[in-house]
Amino acid sequence: MKDEERTPLRTVLINFLNHIENLESDKYPEENYDSEFQDLKLFSEGVKGLKQYSCIEGEKEVNRKKNRYKDILPFDLSRVILNEYAGIPGSDYINANYIKGSSGSIAYIASQGPLPNTVNDFWRMVVQCEVQVIVMACNEEEAGKVRKSFLIV
Repeated sequence: MKDEERTPLRTVLINFLNHIENLESDKYPEENYDSEFQDLKLFSEGVKGLKQYSCIEGEKEVNRKKNRYKDILPFDLSRVILNEYAGIPGSDYINANYIKGSSGSIAYIASQGPLPNTVNDFWRMVVQCEVQVIVMACNEEEAGKVRKSFLIV
């Protein structure tokens, strides 16, 4: 996308805040969020077959146990690729994607919180990508249990 076609960040943020305000204005906002999540899930299923949205690496048998959620996988084109350990299949995989900022350059990494078997990979990613800030952007509980994980945003 050319710079002149980009929507100004101020407009994006105002639109986002207006959208959240609309979701919250209803008597049962949690139903609005749930409905939006289901719409996004359907959209995601619809584009799964397109090359730019393929998740082949996350679907590989050797990597499946590294995904906190089986239906949320990193896109192959923007996934974080760890330095590979020679002879260890899947050692370059972590469920994380680079995300572009408002300027169009890579600004963030979105990652699922690490599982007990992926904590080392998580910290490898932090060091390899020279991450300076880690933010946990989720509830502190999951399925009634306190989370012991982080998300890079």
